[in-house]
Amino acid sequence: MSLDALRATWTTLYATTLPQLAKARSPAQPKWPVVLDHCFARIILDNAVGVTTPWMQAVRAPAVKHMTEAQFSAAIELGTAIAEGKEDLCGLNERSLKLRGKEGTKGAKEKGKSAKEEGKGSQARPKDENSQIQEVHLAKRKRKVDVTDDNETPNVKKQKDAGTISKYFSPPCPAGAISGNTKSKSDLDSKSLADEKDHDLNHNQQAGTHSASPAGATPDGKQEANETDIDPLQLIANSEITPFRKEVLTLLCSIPRGKYTTYAAMARHVNRVRSAGKTATSQTCARAIGNAMRNNPYAPVVPCHRVLATGGSIGGFGGDWGDEGKHAGEKRRLLREEGLRFDGKGKAVGEAWEGWT
Repeated sequence: MSLDALRATWTTLYATTLPQLAKARSPAQPKWPVVLDHCFARIILDNAVGVTTPWMQAVRAPAVKHMTEAQFSAAIELGTAIAEGKEDLCGLNERSLKLRGKEGTKGAKEKGKSAKEEGKGSQARPKDENSQIQEVHLAKRKRKVDVTDDNETPNVKKQKDAGTISKYFSPPCPAGAISGNTKSKSDLDSKSLADEKDHDLNHNQQAGTHSASPAGATPDGKQEANETDIDPLQLIANSEITPFRKEVLTLLCSIPRGKYTTYAAMARHVNRVRSAGKTATSQTCARAIGNAMRNNPYAPVVPCHRVLATGGSIGGFGGDWGDEGKHAGEKRRLLREEGLRFDGKGKAVGEAWEGWT
């Protein structure tokens, strides 16, 4: 590519393409810390041209007139990676600011937090008469709630025991455990297996959605134990779910952190295993895999969030489907934290993992 062509490509990239993606809040980046063209130019040139110093120390301004072919190529490559979600714009911005002797967003937040904490510990200013009167009234109201005799009940809403686990996060009850349930376990298992043995082989159809409920969560949404303290395979083995669901959930535990697979890929693996063992009487499809993951009681310890639709789109999660689903943002957040990246169209970057043995 000629120098003029490189210059035109670079100008379009930093002045038009990236600002448009930022204003549209493209899913290629979890956050867009800048939206202006000169900010994108600053971040990219500092990281691709200056590298260890601000770009002005490596090339004469204006850069677009004095950059070499190699410098244009490096800037275009980095800018394209940002647009495709292969590079973290926030991290590049922080690095650019540090090269210029600035704290960056993270440093400013930490400094503000420190100053706030110091302010709390410093001696308070003298209180005026109105403030003192207000404190007296507040103290009286507090005493009415905290100090009561045996016949008084303070008008305070009773709080739920912090150790109680909400029904929403509890694993499915065994058949017949609910009072008044007249269906036998065999009836329920038959219905579940019928749902799972869906013979529609079109893998592009909606594969179903699975639960976003974390295993062992408390009513405030916090984990009772660190995920690393929980053996997901033991949870699955001890559960009352059908054998097919156990098989599918067990496969989820093999998907590496930072990778993703698809409903269709899981179905292909199940069919290969059954065909080799000559135990399959019918083909398992992507929809059956999704049904088996529906209401996963052990998420995210059993990582159903690592399963996406064909092509890398977000798929189902928490009872909804697609990018418009209520829990799609949470699924994308979990995957980003594990190292997975998304392009400008919201699809996962890289090939689907199929490393089962």
